[in-house]
Amino acid sequence: VNATGTTGRFCAHLKAKMNRYHDEQVSRYTYKIVENDPYGQYPFLYAIMGVDKCVVIDTGTGIGDFVGYLDKNINTKGLPYLVINTHAHFDHVGGNSRFKSTKGFLGVHMGGANTKFSENLDINSLCLAHNCTVKHFKVDKWLKEGDKIYLDDSDRKTINSLEIIDAPGHTPDSIAIYSHVEKILFIGDNIYPFTVIHLDCLGSNVSDYIKTLKKLQAFISKVEKTPAGTLNFKKKGNFCLPCE
Repeated sequence: VNATGTTGRFCAHLKAKMNRYHDEQVSRYTYKIVENDPYGQYPFLYAIMGVDKCVVIDTGTGIGDFVGYLDKNINTKGLPYLVINTHAHFDHVGGNSRFKSTKGFLGVHMGGANTKFSENLDINSLCLAHNCTVKHFKVDKWLKEGDKIYLDDSDRKTINSLEIIDAPGHTPDSIAIYSHVEKILFIGDNIYPFTVIHLDCLGSNVSDYIKTLKKLQAFISKVEKTPAGTLNFKKKGNFCLPCE
């Protein structure tokens, strides 16, 4: 190591790069992947293994080879990828462009409640605040509330689906995603492990946030057939809540 510690810094950088992602299996079909990014966001990303596709919820900052990591560690069968973004922030859409060239790619899907917000990435992705960029990507489908993504297109039952719920608050374009088969609700950054309430971003709205929380509780009460106000949410990390 020289006097300036250059070698030590290089080794630390190399180690961080080699350990860019860490995953854990949170249920039978769902994996949580945490990105060790240089911007200090540490986004939680999800891969849901279906019968004929691997659904990826959020793709991180794009700084690492997320596709390669999934191919090697989670999607070892080589199923086609389908990407769903919970909202347009750079640490959730930054890796989208890397999926375009994957075999049989099924496209990028985003909530369609506020497409102008989602498409203005230069401003609304928060890249300017973090001195980074997001590579261009095409949104192949704008999702609306009630849309379903099936984990097996040959068996299009609700139980085999991920249901889309508009969930503004953290951002105007935020969505939640409910897995009927595993009873898991993915809620983007509307609930965040590093701060109590994350409503300090462009487009954040307290009124929308309160309405979204009430709507999500009512939705879970309906699908789980439990009385409103009696839900027991057990937190399993950012974005992902099993519902009992």
